[in-house]
Amino acid sequence: MSNPKTRLILKTPKTATSVRRVWLPKTLAYILREWRDTQQKQKEFLGDEYFDYDLVVAHHNGRPCDCKNIEKSFNRLKEDAGLPNVVFHSLRHSSTTYKLKLNHGDIKATQGDTGHAQADMITRVYAHILDEDGKVAASIIMSQHNFRAKEKAPKVLIYGAFWPPRRDSNARPFA
Repeated sequence: MSNPKTRLILKTPKTATSVRRVWLPKTLAYILREWRDTQQKQKEFLGDEYFDYDLVVAHHNGRPCDCKNIEKSFNRLKEDAGLPNVVFHSLRHSSTTYKLKLNHGDIKATQGDTGHAQADMITRVYAHILDEDGKVAASIIMSQHNFRAKEKAPKVLIYGAFWPPRRDSNARPFA
């Protein structure tokens, strides 16, 4: 580390729930296994000169990478791929957004993967994704049932009450 005044401190996660199982695509699991094998060969080659902190992202000698190194590599990757200039943390938001899309808004599954302690964090921050999916679902329903704007809407039973409500009844919808 270039700055002698900066120290990187490795410590255990804040809470027990911070340690969690995350489901990975098979291709990524294979890549990580290959990477672990590469690191193991490096450990054997360097012997006592290898600092084994059991890290996935580390320098060739096992020492942790500081944020600046990771950010530098990330910026280079973005440039090479012609991607927008976003911060590294944006990957977390992108991942959460894609998970919500792929699992059709399953808040609990997404919460488990992202490590958010409260499900309402997902609904507050990513509500626009769920709203967008709701609009798409409504559009699909309309197209599949060939509803036209000028047609009279069918009566639908919702939670034991008719919608639209019958005028001859005192029953209130959603009561």
